[in-house]
Amino acid sequence: MIKKISETYSDILIMTQRDVRRYFRLPQLLITNIMLNVVLLLLFNYVFGGAIQTGGVAYIQYFLPGFLVQSVVFGSTQTSIGISEDLSKGLIDRFRSLPMARSALLSGRVVADVLRYLILIVLMLGVGYAVGFRFQAGLIPALSGIMLVVLFGKATKFLELSNMM
Repeated sequence: MIKKISETYSDILIMTQRDVRRYFRLPQLLITNIMLNVVLLLLFNYVFGGAIQTGGVAYIQYFLPGFLVQSVVFGSTQTSIGISEDLSKGLIDRFRSLPMARSALLSGRVVADVLRYLILIVLMLGVGYAVGFRFQAGLIPALSGIMLVVLFGKATKFLELSNMM
């Protein structure tokens, strides 16, 4: 049976809400990820920033973009852990028996993760701005770079999740 597009979006929204609620019920998942990244950003910037020659450009200008990619990729392990828990508890099998779109399981998780990534990136950019990071090319390239980081984080997870499902 092929579902209507509006029903599929409704299923995706419900699964996204389920995954977002998890962060409200277990705030340590989000807070730990954010605090670890803030501490690592400050540590690497101030400890190693003076040891690396950057030719007069602030070290944070080189470090923060790569660190954002690393943070998103390492933070995406929560996706795998969540799906693994759902599989081990039999929840995925229960969802598959419901009259819902099959794509909603993974799509809801993806949307929730994108929201989490955006929160992390905005906070990391805020800390980066506090220590001297500045976008040099303007708003559109900056937003494009942020979206590229999010897409990179999801691309690495799609490969892993396709092997799990």
